[in-house]
Amino acid sequence: MTNFEIMQLAYQLRGQGDARPLADIVASVQADMVVFDQAAPLPGEVIGNKTEQFPDGRKVTTEILGDGTEKVIKTEMIEMPEQEAPEYEI
Repeated sequence: MTNFEIMQLAYQLRGQGDARPLADIVASVQADMVVFDQAAPLPGEVIGNKTEQFPDGRKVTTEILGDGTEKVIKTEMIEMPEQEAPEYEI
């Protein structure tokens, strides 16, 4: 919520009969907004995952945790197709 919207809501509440000082109404609106803010993830909470494939054929799947650390949950080897050597004409 922008400052403009907070002030607009504060004046609206005052118009509906709230007799407190405007600063107190604004503080009350801001305190109410905290309830709707999304909480930060906990350090051990999984917030995402990623899979990386390396040239040697390893495929590694990791989980990203709330504190930014990554935990490997799966490593596997996959068959890489053999590449033919390019033929050069001399």
